[in-house]
Amino acid sequence: MGNQDHLPAKFKNESTVKFFFLPLILGLIGFFFQLNRDFGRFYALLSLFILTSVGIVFYTGVKPFEVRERDYAMVGSFYAFAIWIGLGAGAVLWFLQSRIRSNATNMILGILLLGIPFMMGFQNYKSHDRSKKTAAYDSAYSFLASLPKNDIFFIYGDNDTFPVWAIQETERFRDDVKTVNFTLLATPWNIDQVKRRTYNAMGIPGELTHEEYRDGVNDQVYLMKKDDWEGLFAMLKEQGAPETEFQEFRKYLTQDSLTLKEAIKFLKSKSPAKDELLKMYFGEKEYEKYNIIPVNKFILPVNKENAVKAGIIKKEDLPVAVDHITINYEANTLYKSNLMMLDMLANFDWKRPVNFSSGGMYDSENIFYLDDYLQFDGFSYRLIPIRTPQAPDGDKGRVDANALYNVVKNYKWGNFKDLSIYYDETATSNIIGYRMSVSRAVSALVKSGQKAKALELLDLVNREIPAGKYNDPRSLSSIVTGYIVAGQEQKGLQLAENLKKIY
Repeated sequence: MGNQDHLPAKFKNESTVKFFFLPLILGLIGFFFQLNRDFGRFYALLSLFILTSVGIVFYTGVKPFEVRERDYAMVGSFYAFAIWIGLGAGAVLWFLQSRIRSNATNMILGILLLGIPFMMGFQNYKSHDRSKKTAAYDSAYSFLASLPKNDIFFIYGDNDTFPVWAIQETERFRDDVKTVNFTLLATPWNIDQVKRRTYNAMGIPGELTHEEYRDGVNDQVYLMKKDDWEGLFAMLKEQGAPETEFQEFRKYLTQDSLTLKEAIKFLKSKSPAKDELLKMYFGEKEYEKYNIIPVNKFILPVNKENAVKAGIIKKEDLPVAVDHITINYEANTLYKSNLMMLDMLANFDWKRPVNFSSGGMYDSENIFYLDDYLQFDGFSYRLIPIRTPQAPDGDKGRVDANALYNVVKNYKWGNFKDLSIYYDETATSNIIGYRMSVSRAVSALVKSGQKAKALELLDLVNREIPAGKYNDPRSLSSIVTGYIVAGQEQKGLQLAENLKKIY
């Protein structure tokens, strides 16, 4: 609404169309035409329209803010309104035919009415034409190509998962990688799948059986802290319970950690005292659904020999590799997906690389609080036994400059350089990943004195993702900084000027 000349620049693109309210007007005409002429069918169509629009919103409890538009959930109501548009066109034609008896007039009117869907089709064609769009395929290719051999790849969002699965299934590309969707890992049927071999990818290691992760078993695992044990034993003392009560657990008043293997062993263990404790916490009727682990700090031993053999680290990294990783698990509860990650970490023995998609890095719980033991691999982060604290600017993981340089050089770039293609905001969100990969590679290369390679990557990303069209300040500012630190200050300032003009 209002003066379209004041439309923000980011909305002035091929997806901004002008239908002049014609579909809406025809739909309303059809709505009232059917209401007056055929109430029975009108009521049926109105029911369909309401149930598949407002009804769907209420039934599914749509949140105020979603990661993308959820209009596809209400597609049934679109079909219903399209019927009214058709009836509206027929009503206009019928009305004029009843007053103007001229075949020529009828033909002209029919052509004009037919022009409305043609207008909509022509205006929408470019923004919906996918014949040259390769962003989904290319990002999936780049994801998989950057991973080490026989990797276990934890992935999080729809837009990450389905393109990766698609090219693994249809092209068998990098079918040695076991792709594990962390969200679906909360379901027993998916756990069964990821434990099986698929093509050349072995299942994820673990010792929990189906009976130990089926629905209604270990649905939530509560992690006990020292304060919990102190509170429990203080309460027992007040109640006059003997010192021998829960004797097997008293050691956790002082012991604050277990190896991941020991944690799994405790989880699987059965004893009358453990059952009694679960009943105290979760009730007589529900306790079998739940479990506890007596600590919230875990030790992950490092098998350095296996880590080198599996390509997780290089032999020259051994002097800085740690003997074990201490994990302070900050959440109070392990849900099934986190429990299966614990089981995998307890049993993989560094024989296979493990990577986490960038899409899950916003929450440390998604990566089992392993933030300080990561290596940035481009579109993902590899678990490594080398401690790298988070940088002041928020960057996680160390960077192997030359390895990341080779990764970026082998990217497929999504055909963003073809300026005739329109990409929506979902597709262009991949640009952040591409530019972040380049930015971090450039920083590492400059630090190691390889400015020529750094400039090569900066020029590459500018060719493949033109800054004039894709000028998101979050990602483009990192390229500006990259040029400046790499010694090409003029190029950096020129890009910065482009940002100033737009914003």
